[in-house]
Amino acid sequence: FTLDYGSAPYGVVFTPDGTKGLLTLAGKSTLAVFNPSTGAITRRVTLPEGGDVRGIAVSADSRTAYVTRFRSKMARGEVYKVNLATTAAPVVIALPVDTTTPATEAAAPGVANYMNQIVISPDGRRAVLPSKKDNIVQGRFRKQIDLKADTTVRSILSQLDLAQGREVFAEQIDFNNRAPARAAIFAPSGNYLFVAEM
Repeated sequence: FTLDYGSAPYGVVFTPDGTKGLLTLAGKSTLAVFNPSTGAITRRVTLPEGGDVRGIAVSADSRTAYVTRFRSKMARGEVYKVNLATTAAPVVIALPVDTTTPATEAAAPGVANYMNQIVISPDGRRAVLPSKKDNIVQGRFRKQIDLKADTTVRSILSQLDLAQGREVFAEQIDFNNRAPARAAIFAPSGNYLFVAEM
């Protein structure tokens, strides 16, 4: 199929039932739904403007898609929940800015950012988002405290409770002294999660 200029296609997945293909158009903040057999785009779901959408995951029943906003807002990170039957306006799942974690050698406050991927656990109850955490809370302008190398940008893995539609902040994983988390995959049984950092 042909895409408009500046569409910037990024993520592509197919629903488990094989009836739909999904493609994120980062340059248009759009989720395109297409026919896997013909390649024809059947629907376009407009996501929040400037969303720079990238990663996609689909529920096992093929009814719901979750799409990541790559570059977060100053106020929060965002994941968009899309009903694939109605393709109505998406529900926003927020990843709020962490303002409570003390800045130490092993942790820091900030916002989840550069979310390329979202992965649903085999039991369908959780989703994980590998990313980095940018400390936008502190610094000389905000707190009159200079940022340090180990408290400015951190590698994290955020977790969402899909039934509740919210982040489980208490189970956010902070990878100390690591490059940003870029990709993740669950073992088939769900008892292990593998994360690539680069």
